[in-house]
Amino acid sequence: MKNKNDVLRLKSIVRNDRLSAGDEFYEMVISDASKTLREYFDFKDNVSLNVTKAEGGYRVSVNFFAESVKPFTKVP
Repeated sequence: MKNKNDVLRLKSIVRNDRLSAGDEFYEMVISDASKTLREYFDFKDNVSLNVTKAEGGYRVSVNFFAESVKPFTKVP
């Protein structure tokens, strides 16, 4: 390696390769999350999922456009 930056870049590439999950993984997580989110929101099937490696774990982002928030009552 020429310098420290090359080493850091290589470590980042290796770390991100380990994160590579198949399409089935993402489809399953989106499906499960959508079921739960539908209890609280009205939305079309445009849910996206982004998983990135973060310090000490993973940062997971679920994004969707909600047309409305469903009414809910206070649980006694």
